[in-house]
Amino acid sequence: MAELALELPKLCSQPIPLLKKGMAHSITLSQKQAACLLANAFFCTFPHSNSREDRSPVPGINFSRLYRDGIPQRTREKLKCLLHYFKTVTEHMPQGNITYSRQVLKRHDLPNWETRQDFFPKLRVDSGGTIEDNGEGMLQADFANKYIGGGVLGEGCVQEEIRFVICPELLVSLLFTEVLEKNEAVIITGSQRYSRYKGYATSFEWDGGYEDTIARDNWGRHCTQVTAIDAINVKRDVDCQFEADSMLRELNKAYVGFYDPYNQRHKTAVATGNWGCGAFGGDSRLKALIQLMAAAVAERDVCYFTYKDNKLTQDIYDIHQLITDRRLTVGDVWKFISDYSQTIRGSGGGSSRGGKGVYYSPNVNPHGRGYESASYDHSTRAIGGIRKNMFEFIREKVLPTTTSHGTPSSPADHYGSAGATSHVGSHHGTSESSYDDRHSHSTRPPLQRTSSSHSEEDSHGADDGEEDWKQITTTQSTHI
Repeated sequence: MAELALELPKLCSQPIPLLKKGMAHSITLSQKQAACLLANAFFCTFPHSNSREDRSPVPGINFSRLYRDGIPQRTREKLKCLLHYFKTVTEHMPQGNITYSRQVLKRHDLPNWETRQDFFPKLRVDSGGTIEDNGEGMLQADFANKYIGGGVLGEGCVQEEIRFVICPELLVSLLFTEVLEKNEAVIITGSQRYSRYKGYATSFEWDGGYEDTIARDNWGRHCTQVTAIDAINVKRDVDCQFEADSMLRELNKAYVGFYDPYNQRHKTAVATGNWGCGAFGGDSRLKALIQLMAAAVAERDVCYFTYKDNKLTQDIYDIHQLITDRRLTVGDVWKFISDYSQTIRGSGGGSSRGGKGVYYSPNVNPHGRGYESASYDHSTRAIGGIRKNMFEFIREKVLPTTTSHGTPSSPADHYGSAGATSHVGSHHGTSESSYDDRHSHSTRPPLQRTSSSHSEEDSHGADDGEEDWKQITTTQSTHI
């Protein structure tokens, strides 16, 4: 490792530019250059301070916070992941490349959500898989901190931090990525996975090495693409996320992360989940709708992982089926969630710019203590005096004769009627999707209702939306 670190002047003979705020820019490094930079981070050779007191716009990459006395067990487990990475690359250096891109959309490039006529994308919602295990070939969401990496070099150990230690080449972005603005995302293409893990947060453990066999593209990059999008932290005031400005901010952020300016024909699906719904306190149903809306406009299908939440899995499936059966557009749903926001404010809930609480809470300090996983679901609690979640509200708007206590039709009786089709299931296999040929169409012709007598083998072979998708209730993997 020391020898690798000392190669820095030879491997990086020119200064590495910053991915600065407000500038769309990309940096491509070889995997050996990335390993050299990380070896220097391990030995803490970079002069940049790791303290936020200097108001640095970049997070800092030195590993010094991982070496403090009294670190918790989860931090020791993260170190095991990193040490395994160094063992792997020093024994057999990978010969590929990685591209780090800052994606910026100006105000005039963002959608007018109220007027969008896009239909919702195809959806698979899954309670049993994970983004990194089952999102192969898809655009994979990183539930990021605005300082990319979050608490990965401290005590943080939730979705973003875990992804960065099992794929340490993602950590290189901490060296040159300035804090993300609300209209920005970071896209990283080509990172390799080196470790398995089990558990989460305080139960996180390194579980041995991982052999990443995914194919490479013509640039020598692994066909793995990660999009880092930071959600608003609403933990101090959960109702503020239902304010129109907050919902608009999240829609635009997800859209920036899902947008692909270079590939207008063949767009991969998005593998995502409960973005901003753990330590940041977000509402899982609101975030699901927001991501589906953003994916529709970005022309991507969605594979949504609820992380063992079977009730949320069924709820997302049901609302997606209702929206597609009724041929509702993104603009229609924006009006519904805006109405929901007004209902909360009218009932005394929510926050205002002049009221109590925090309208835009700052991101959790990823270098301080207390950055920990939490399981929040504020969507079913009483908000402002009403006891209904956003999905129930939309269902009552669309089906005024059906209350939240009614009996909606069974998901097995539904097939998409606007070209957008749902799957729901517990899934432990590998979700398969081509790296370059799975994409959505917002104007597909309606599908016909058919019986559900197809075999599982038939459901695997369905042609990208032109045939009905079989309702999945088993643990079999499917195409999206």
